[in-house]
Amino acid sequence: MTQTLPPTIPGLSEHTATDALITALRTLPQRPLQFHLHGEVLVPAGYHVTEVKAVTIEAMDCGGQANTWRETVIQLMDGSAEDAQAGFMTNRKFLAIYDRVVGSD
Repeated sequence: MTQTLPPTIPGLSEHTATDALITALRTLPQRPLQFHLHGEVLVPAGYHVTEVKAVTIEAMDCGGQANTWRETVIQLMDGSAEDAQAGFMTNRKFLAIYDRVVGSD
């Protein structure tokens, strides 16, 4: 039986907390993980996750207003044509990478 999945995970928006993203990915572990920008696939199938970073930004805008925020940065690299034939990484595989990064202290 083939499962039909919605194009995006419901409840996720452009600015999504890392915990919300990870929780949503865990609900559909076999789903292919695709990254989109303006409705288009941003990174083709076969990509590699090269880094997962927790970053604190300390910035000053042109009006002199200081601001600080945290971001999670997922760095991706295009794979080879051979990698692309295997399709998109599953949520499960991404989460294994993420869990390894978070668990390393």
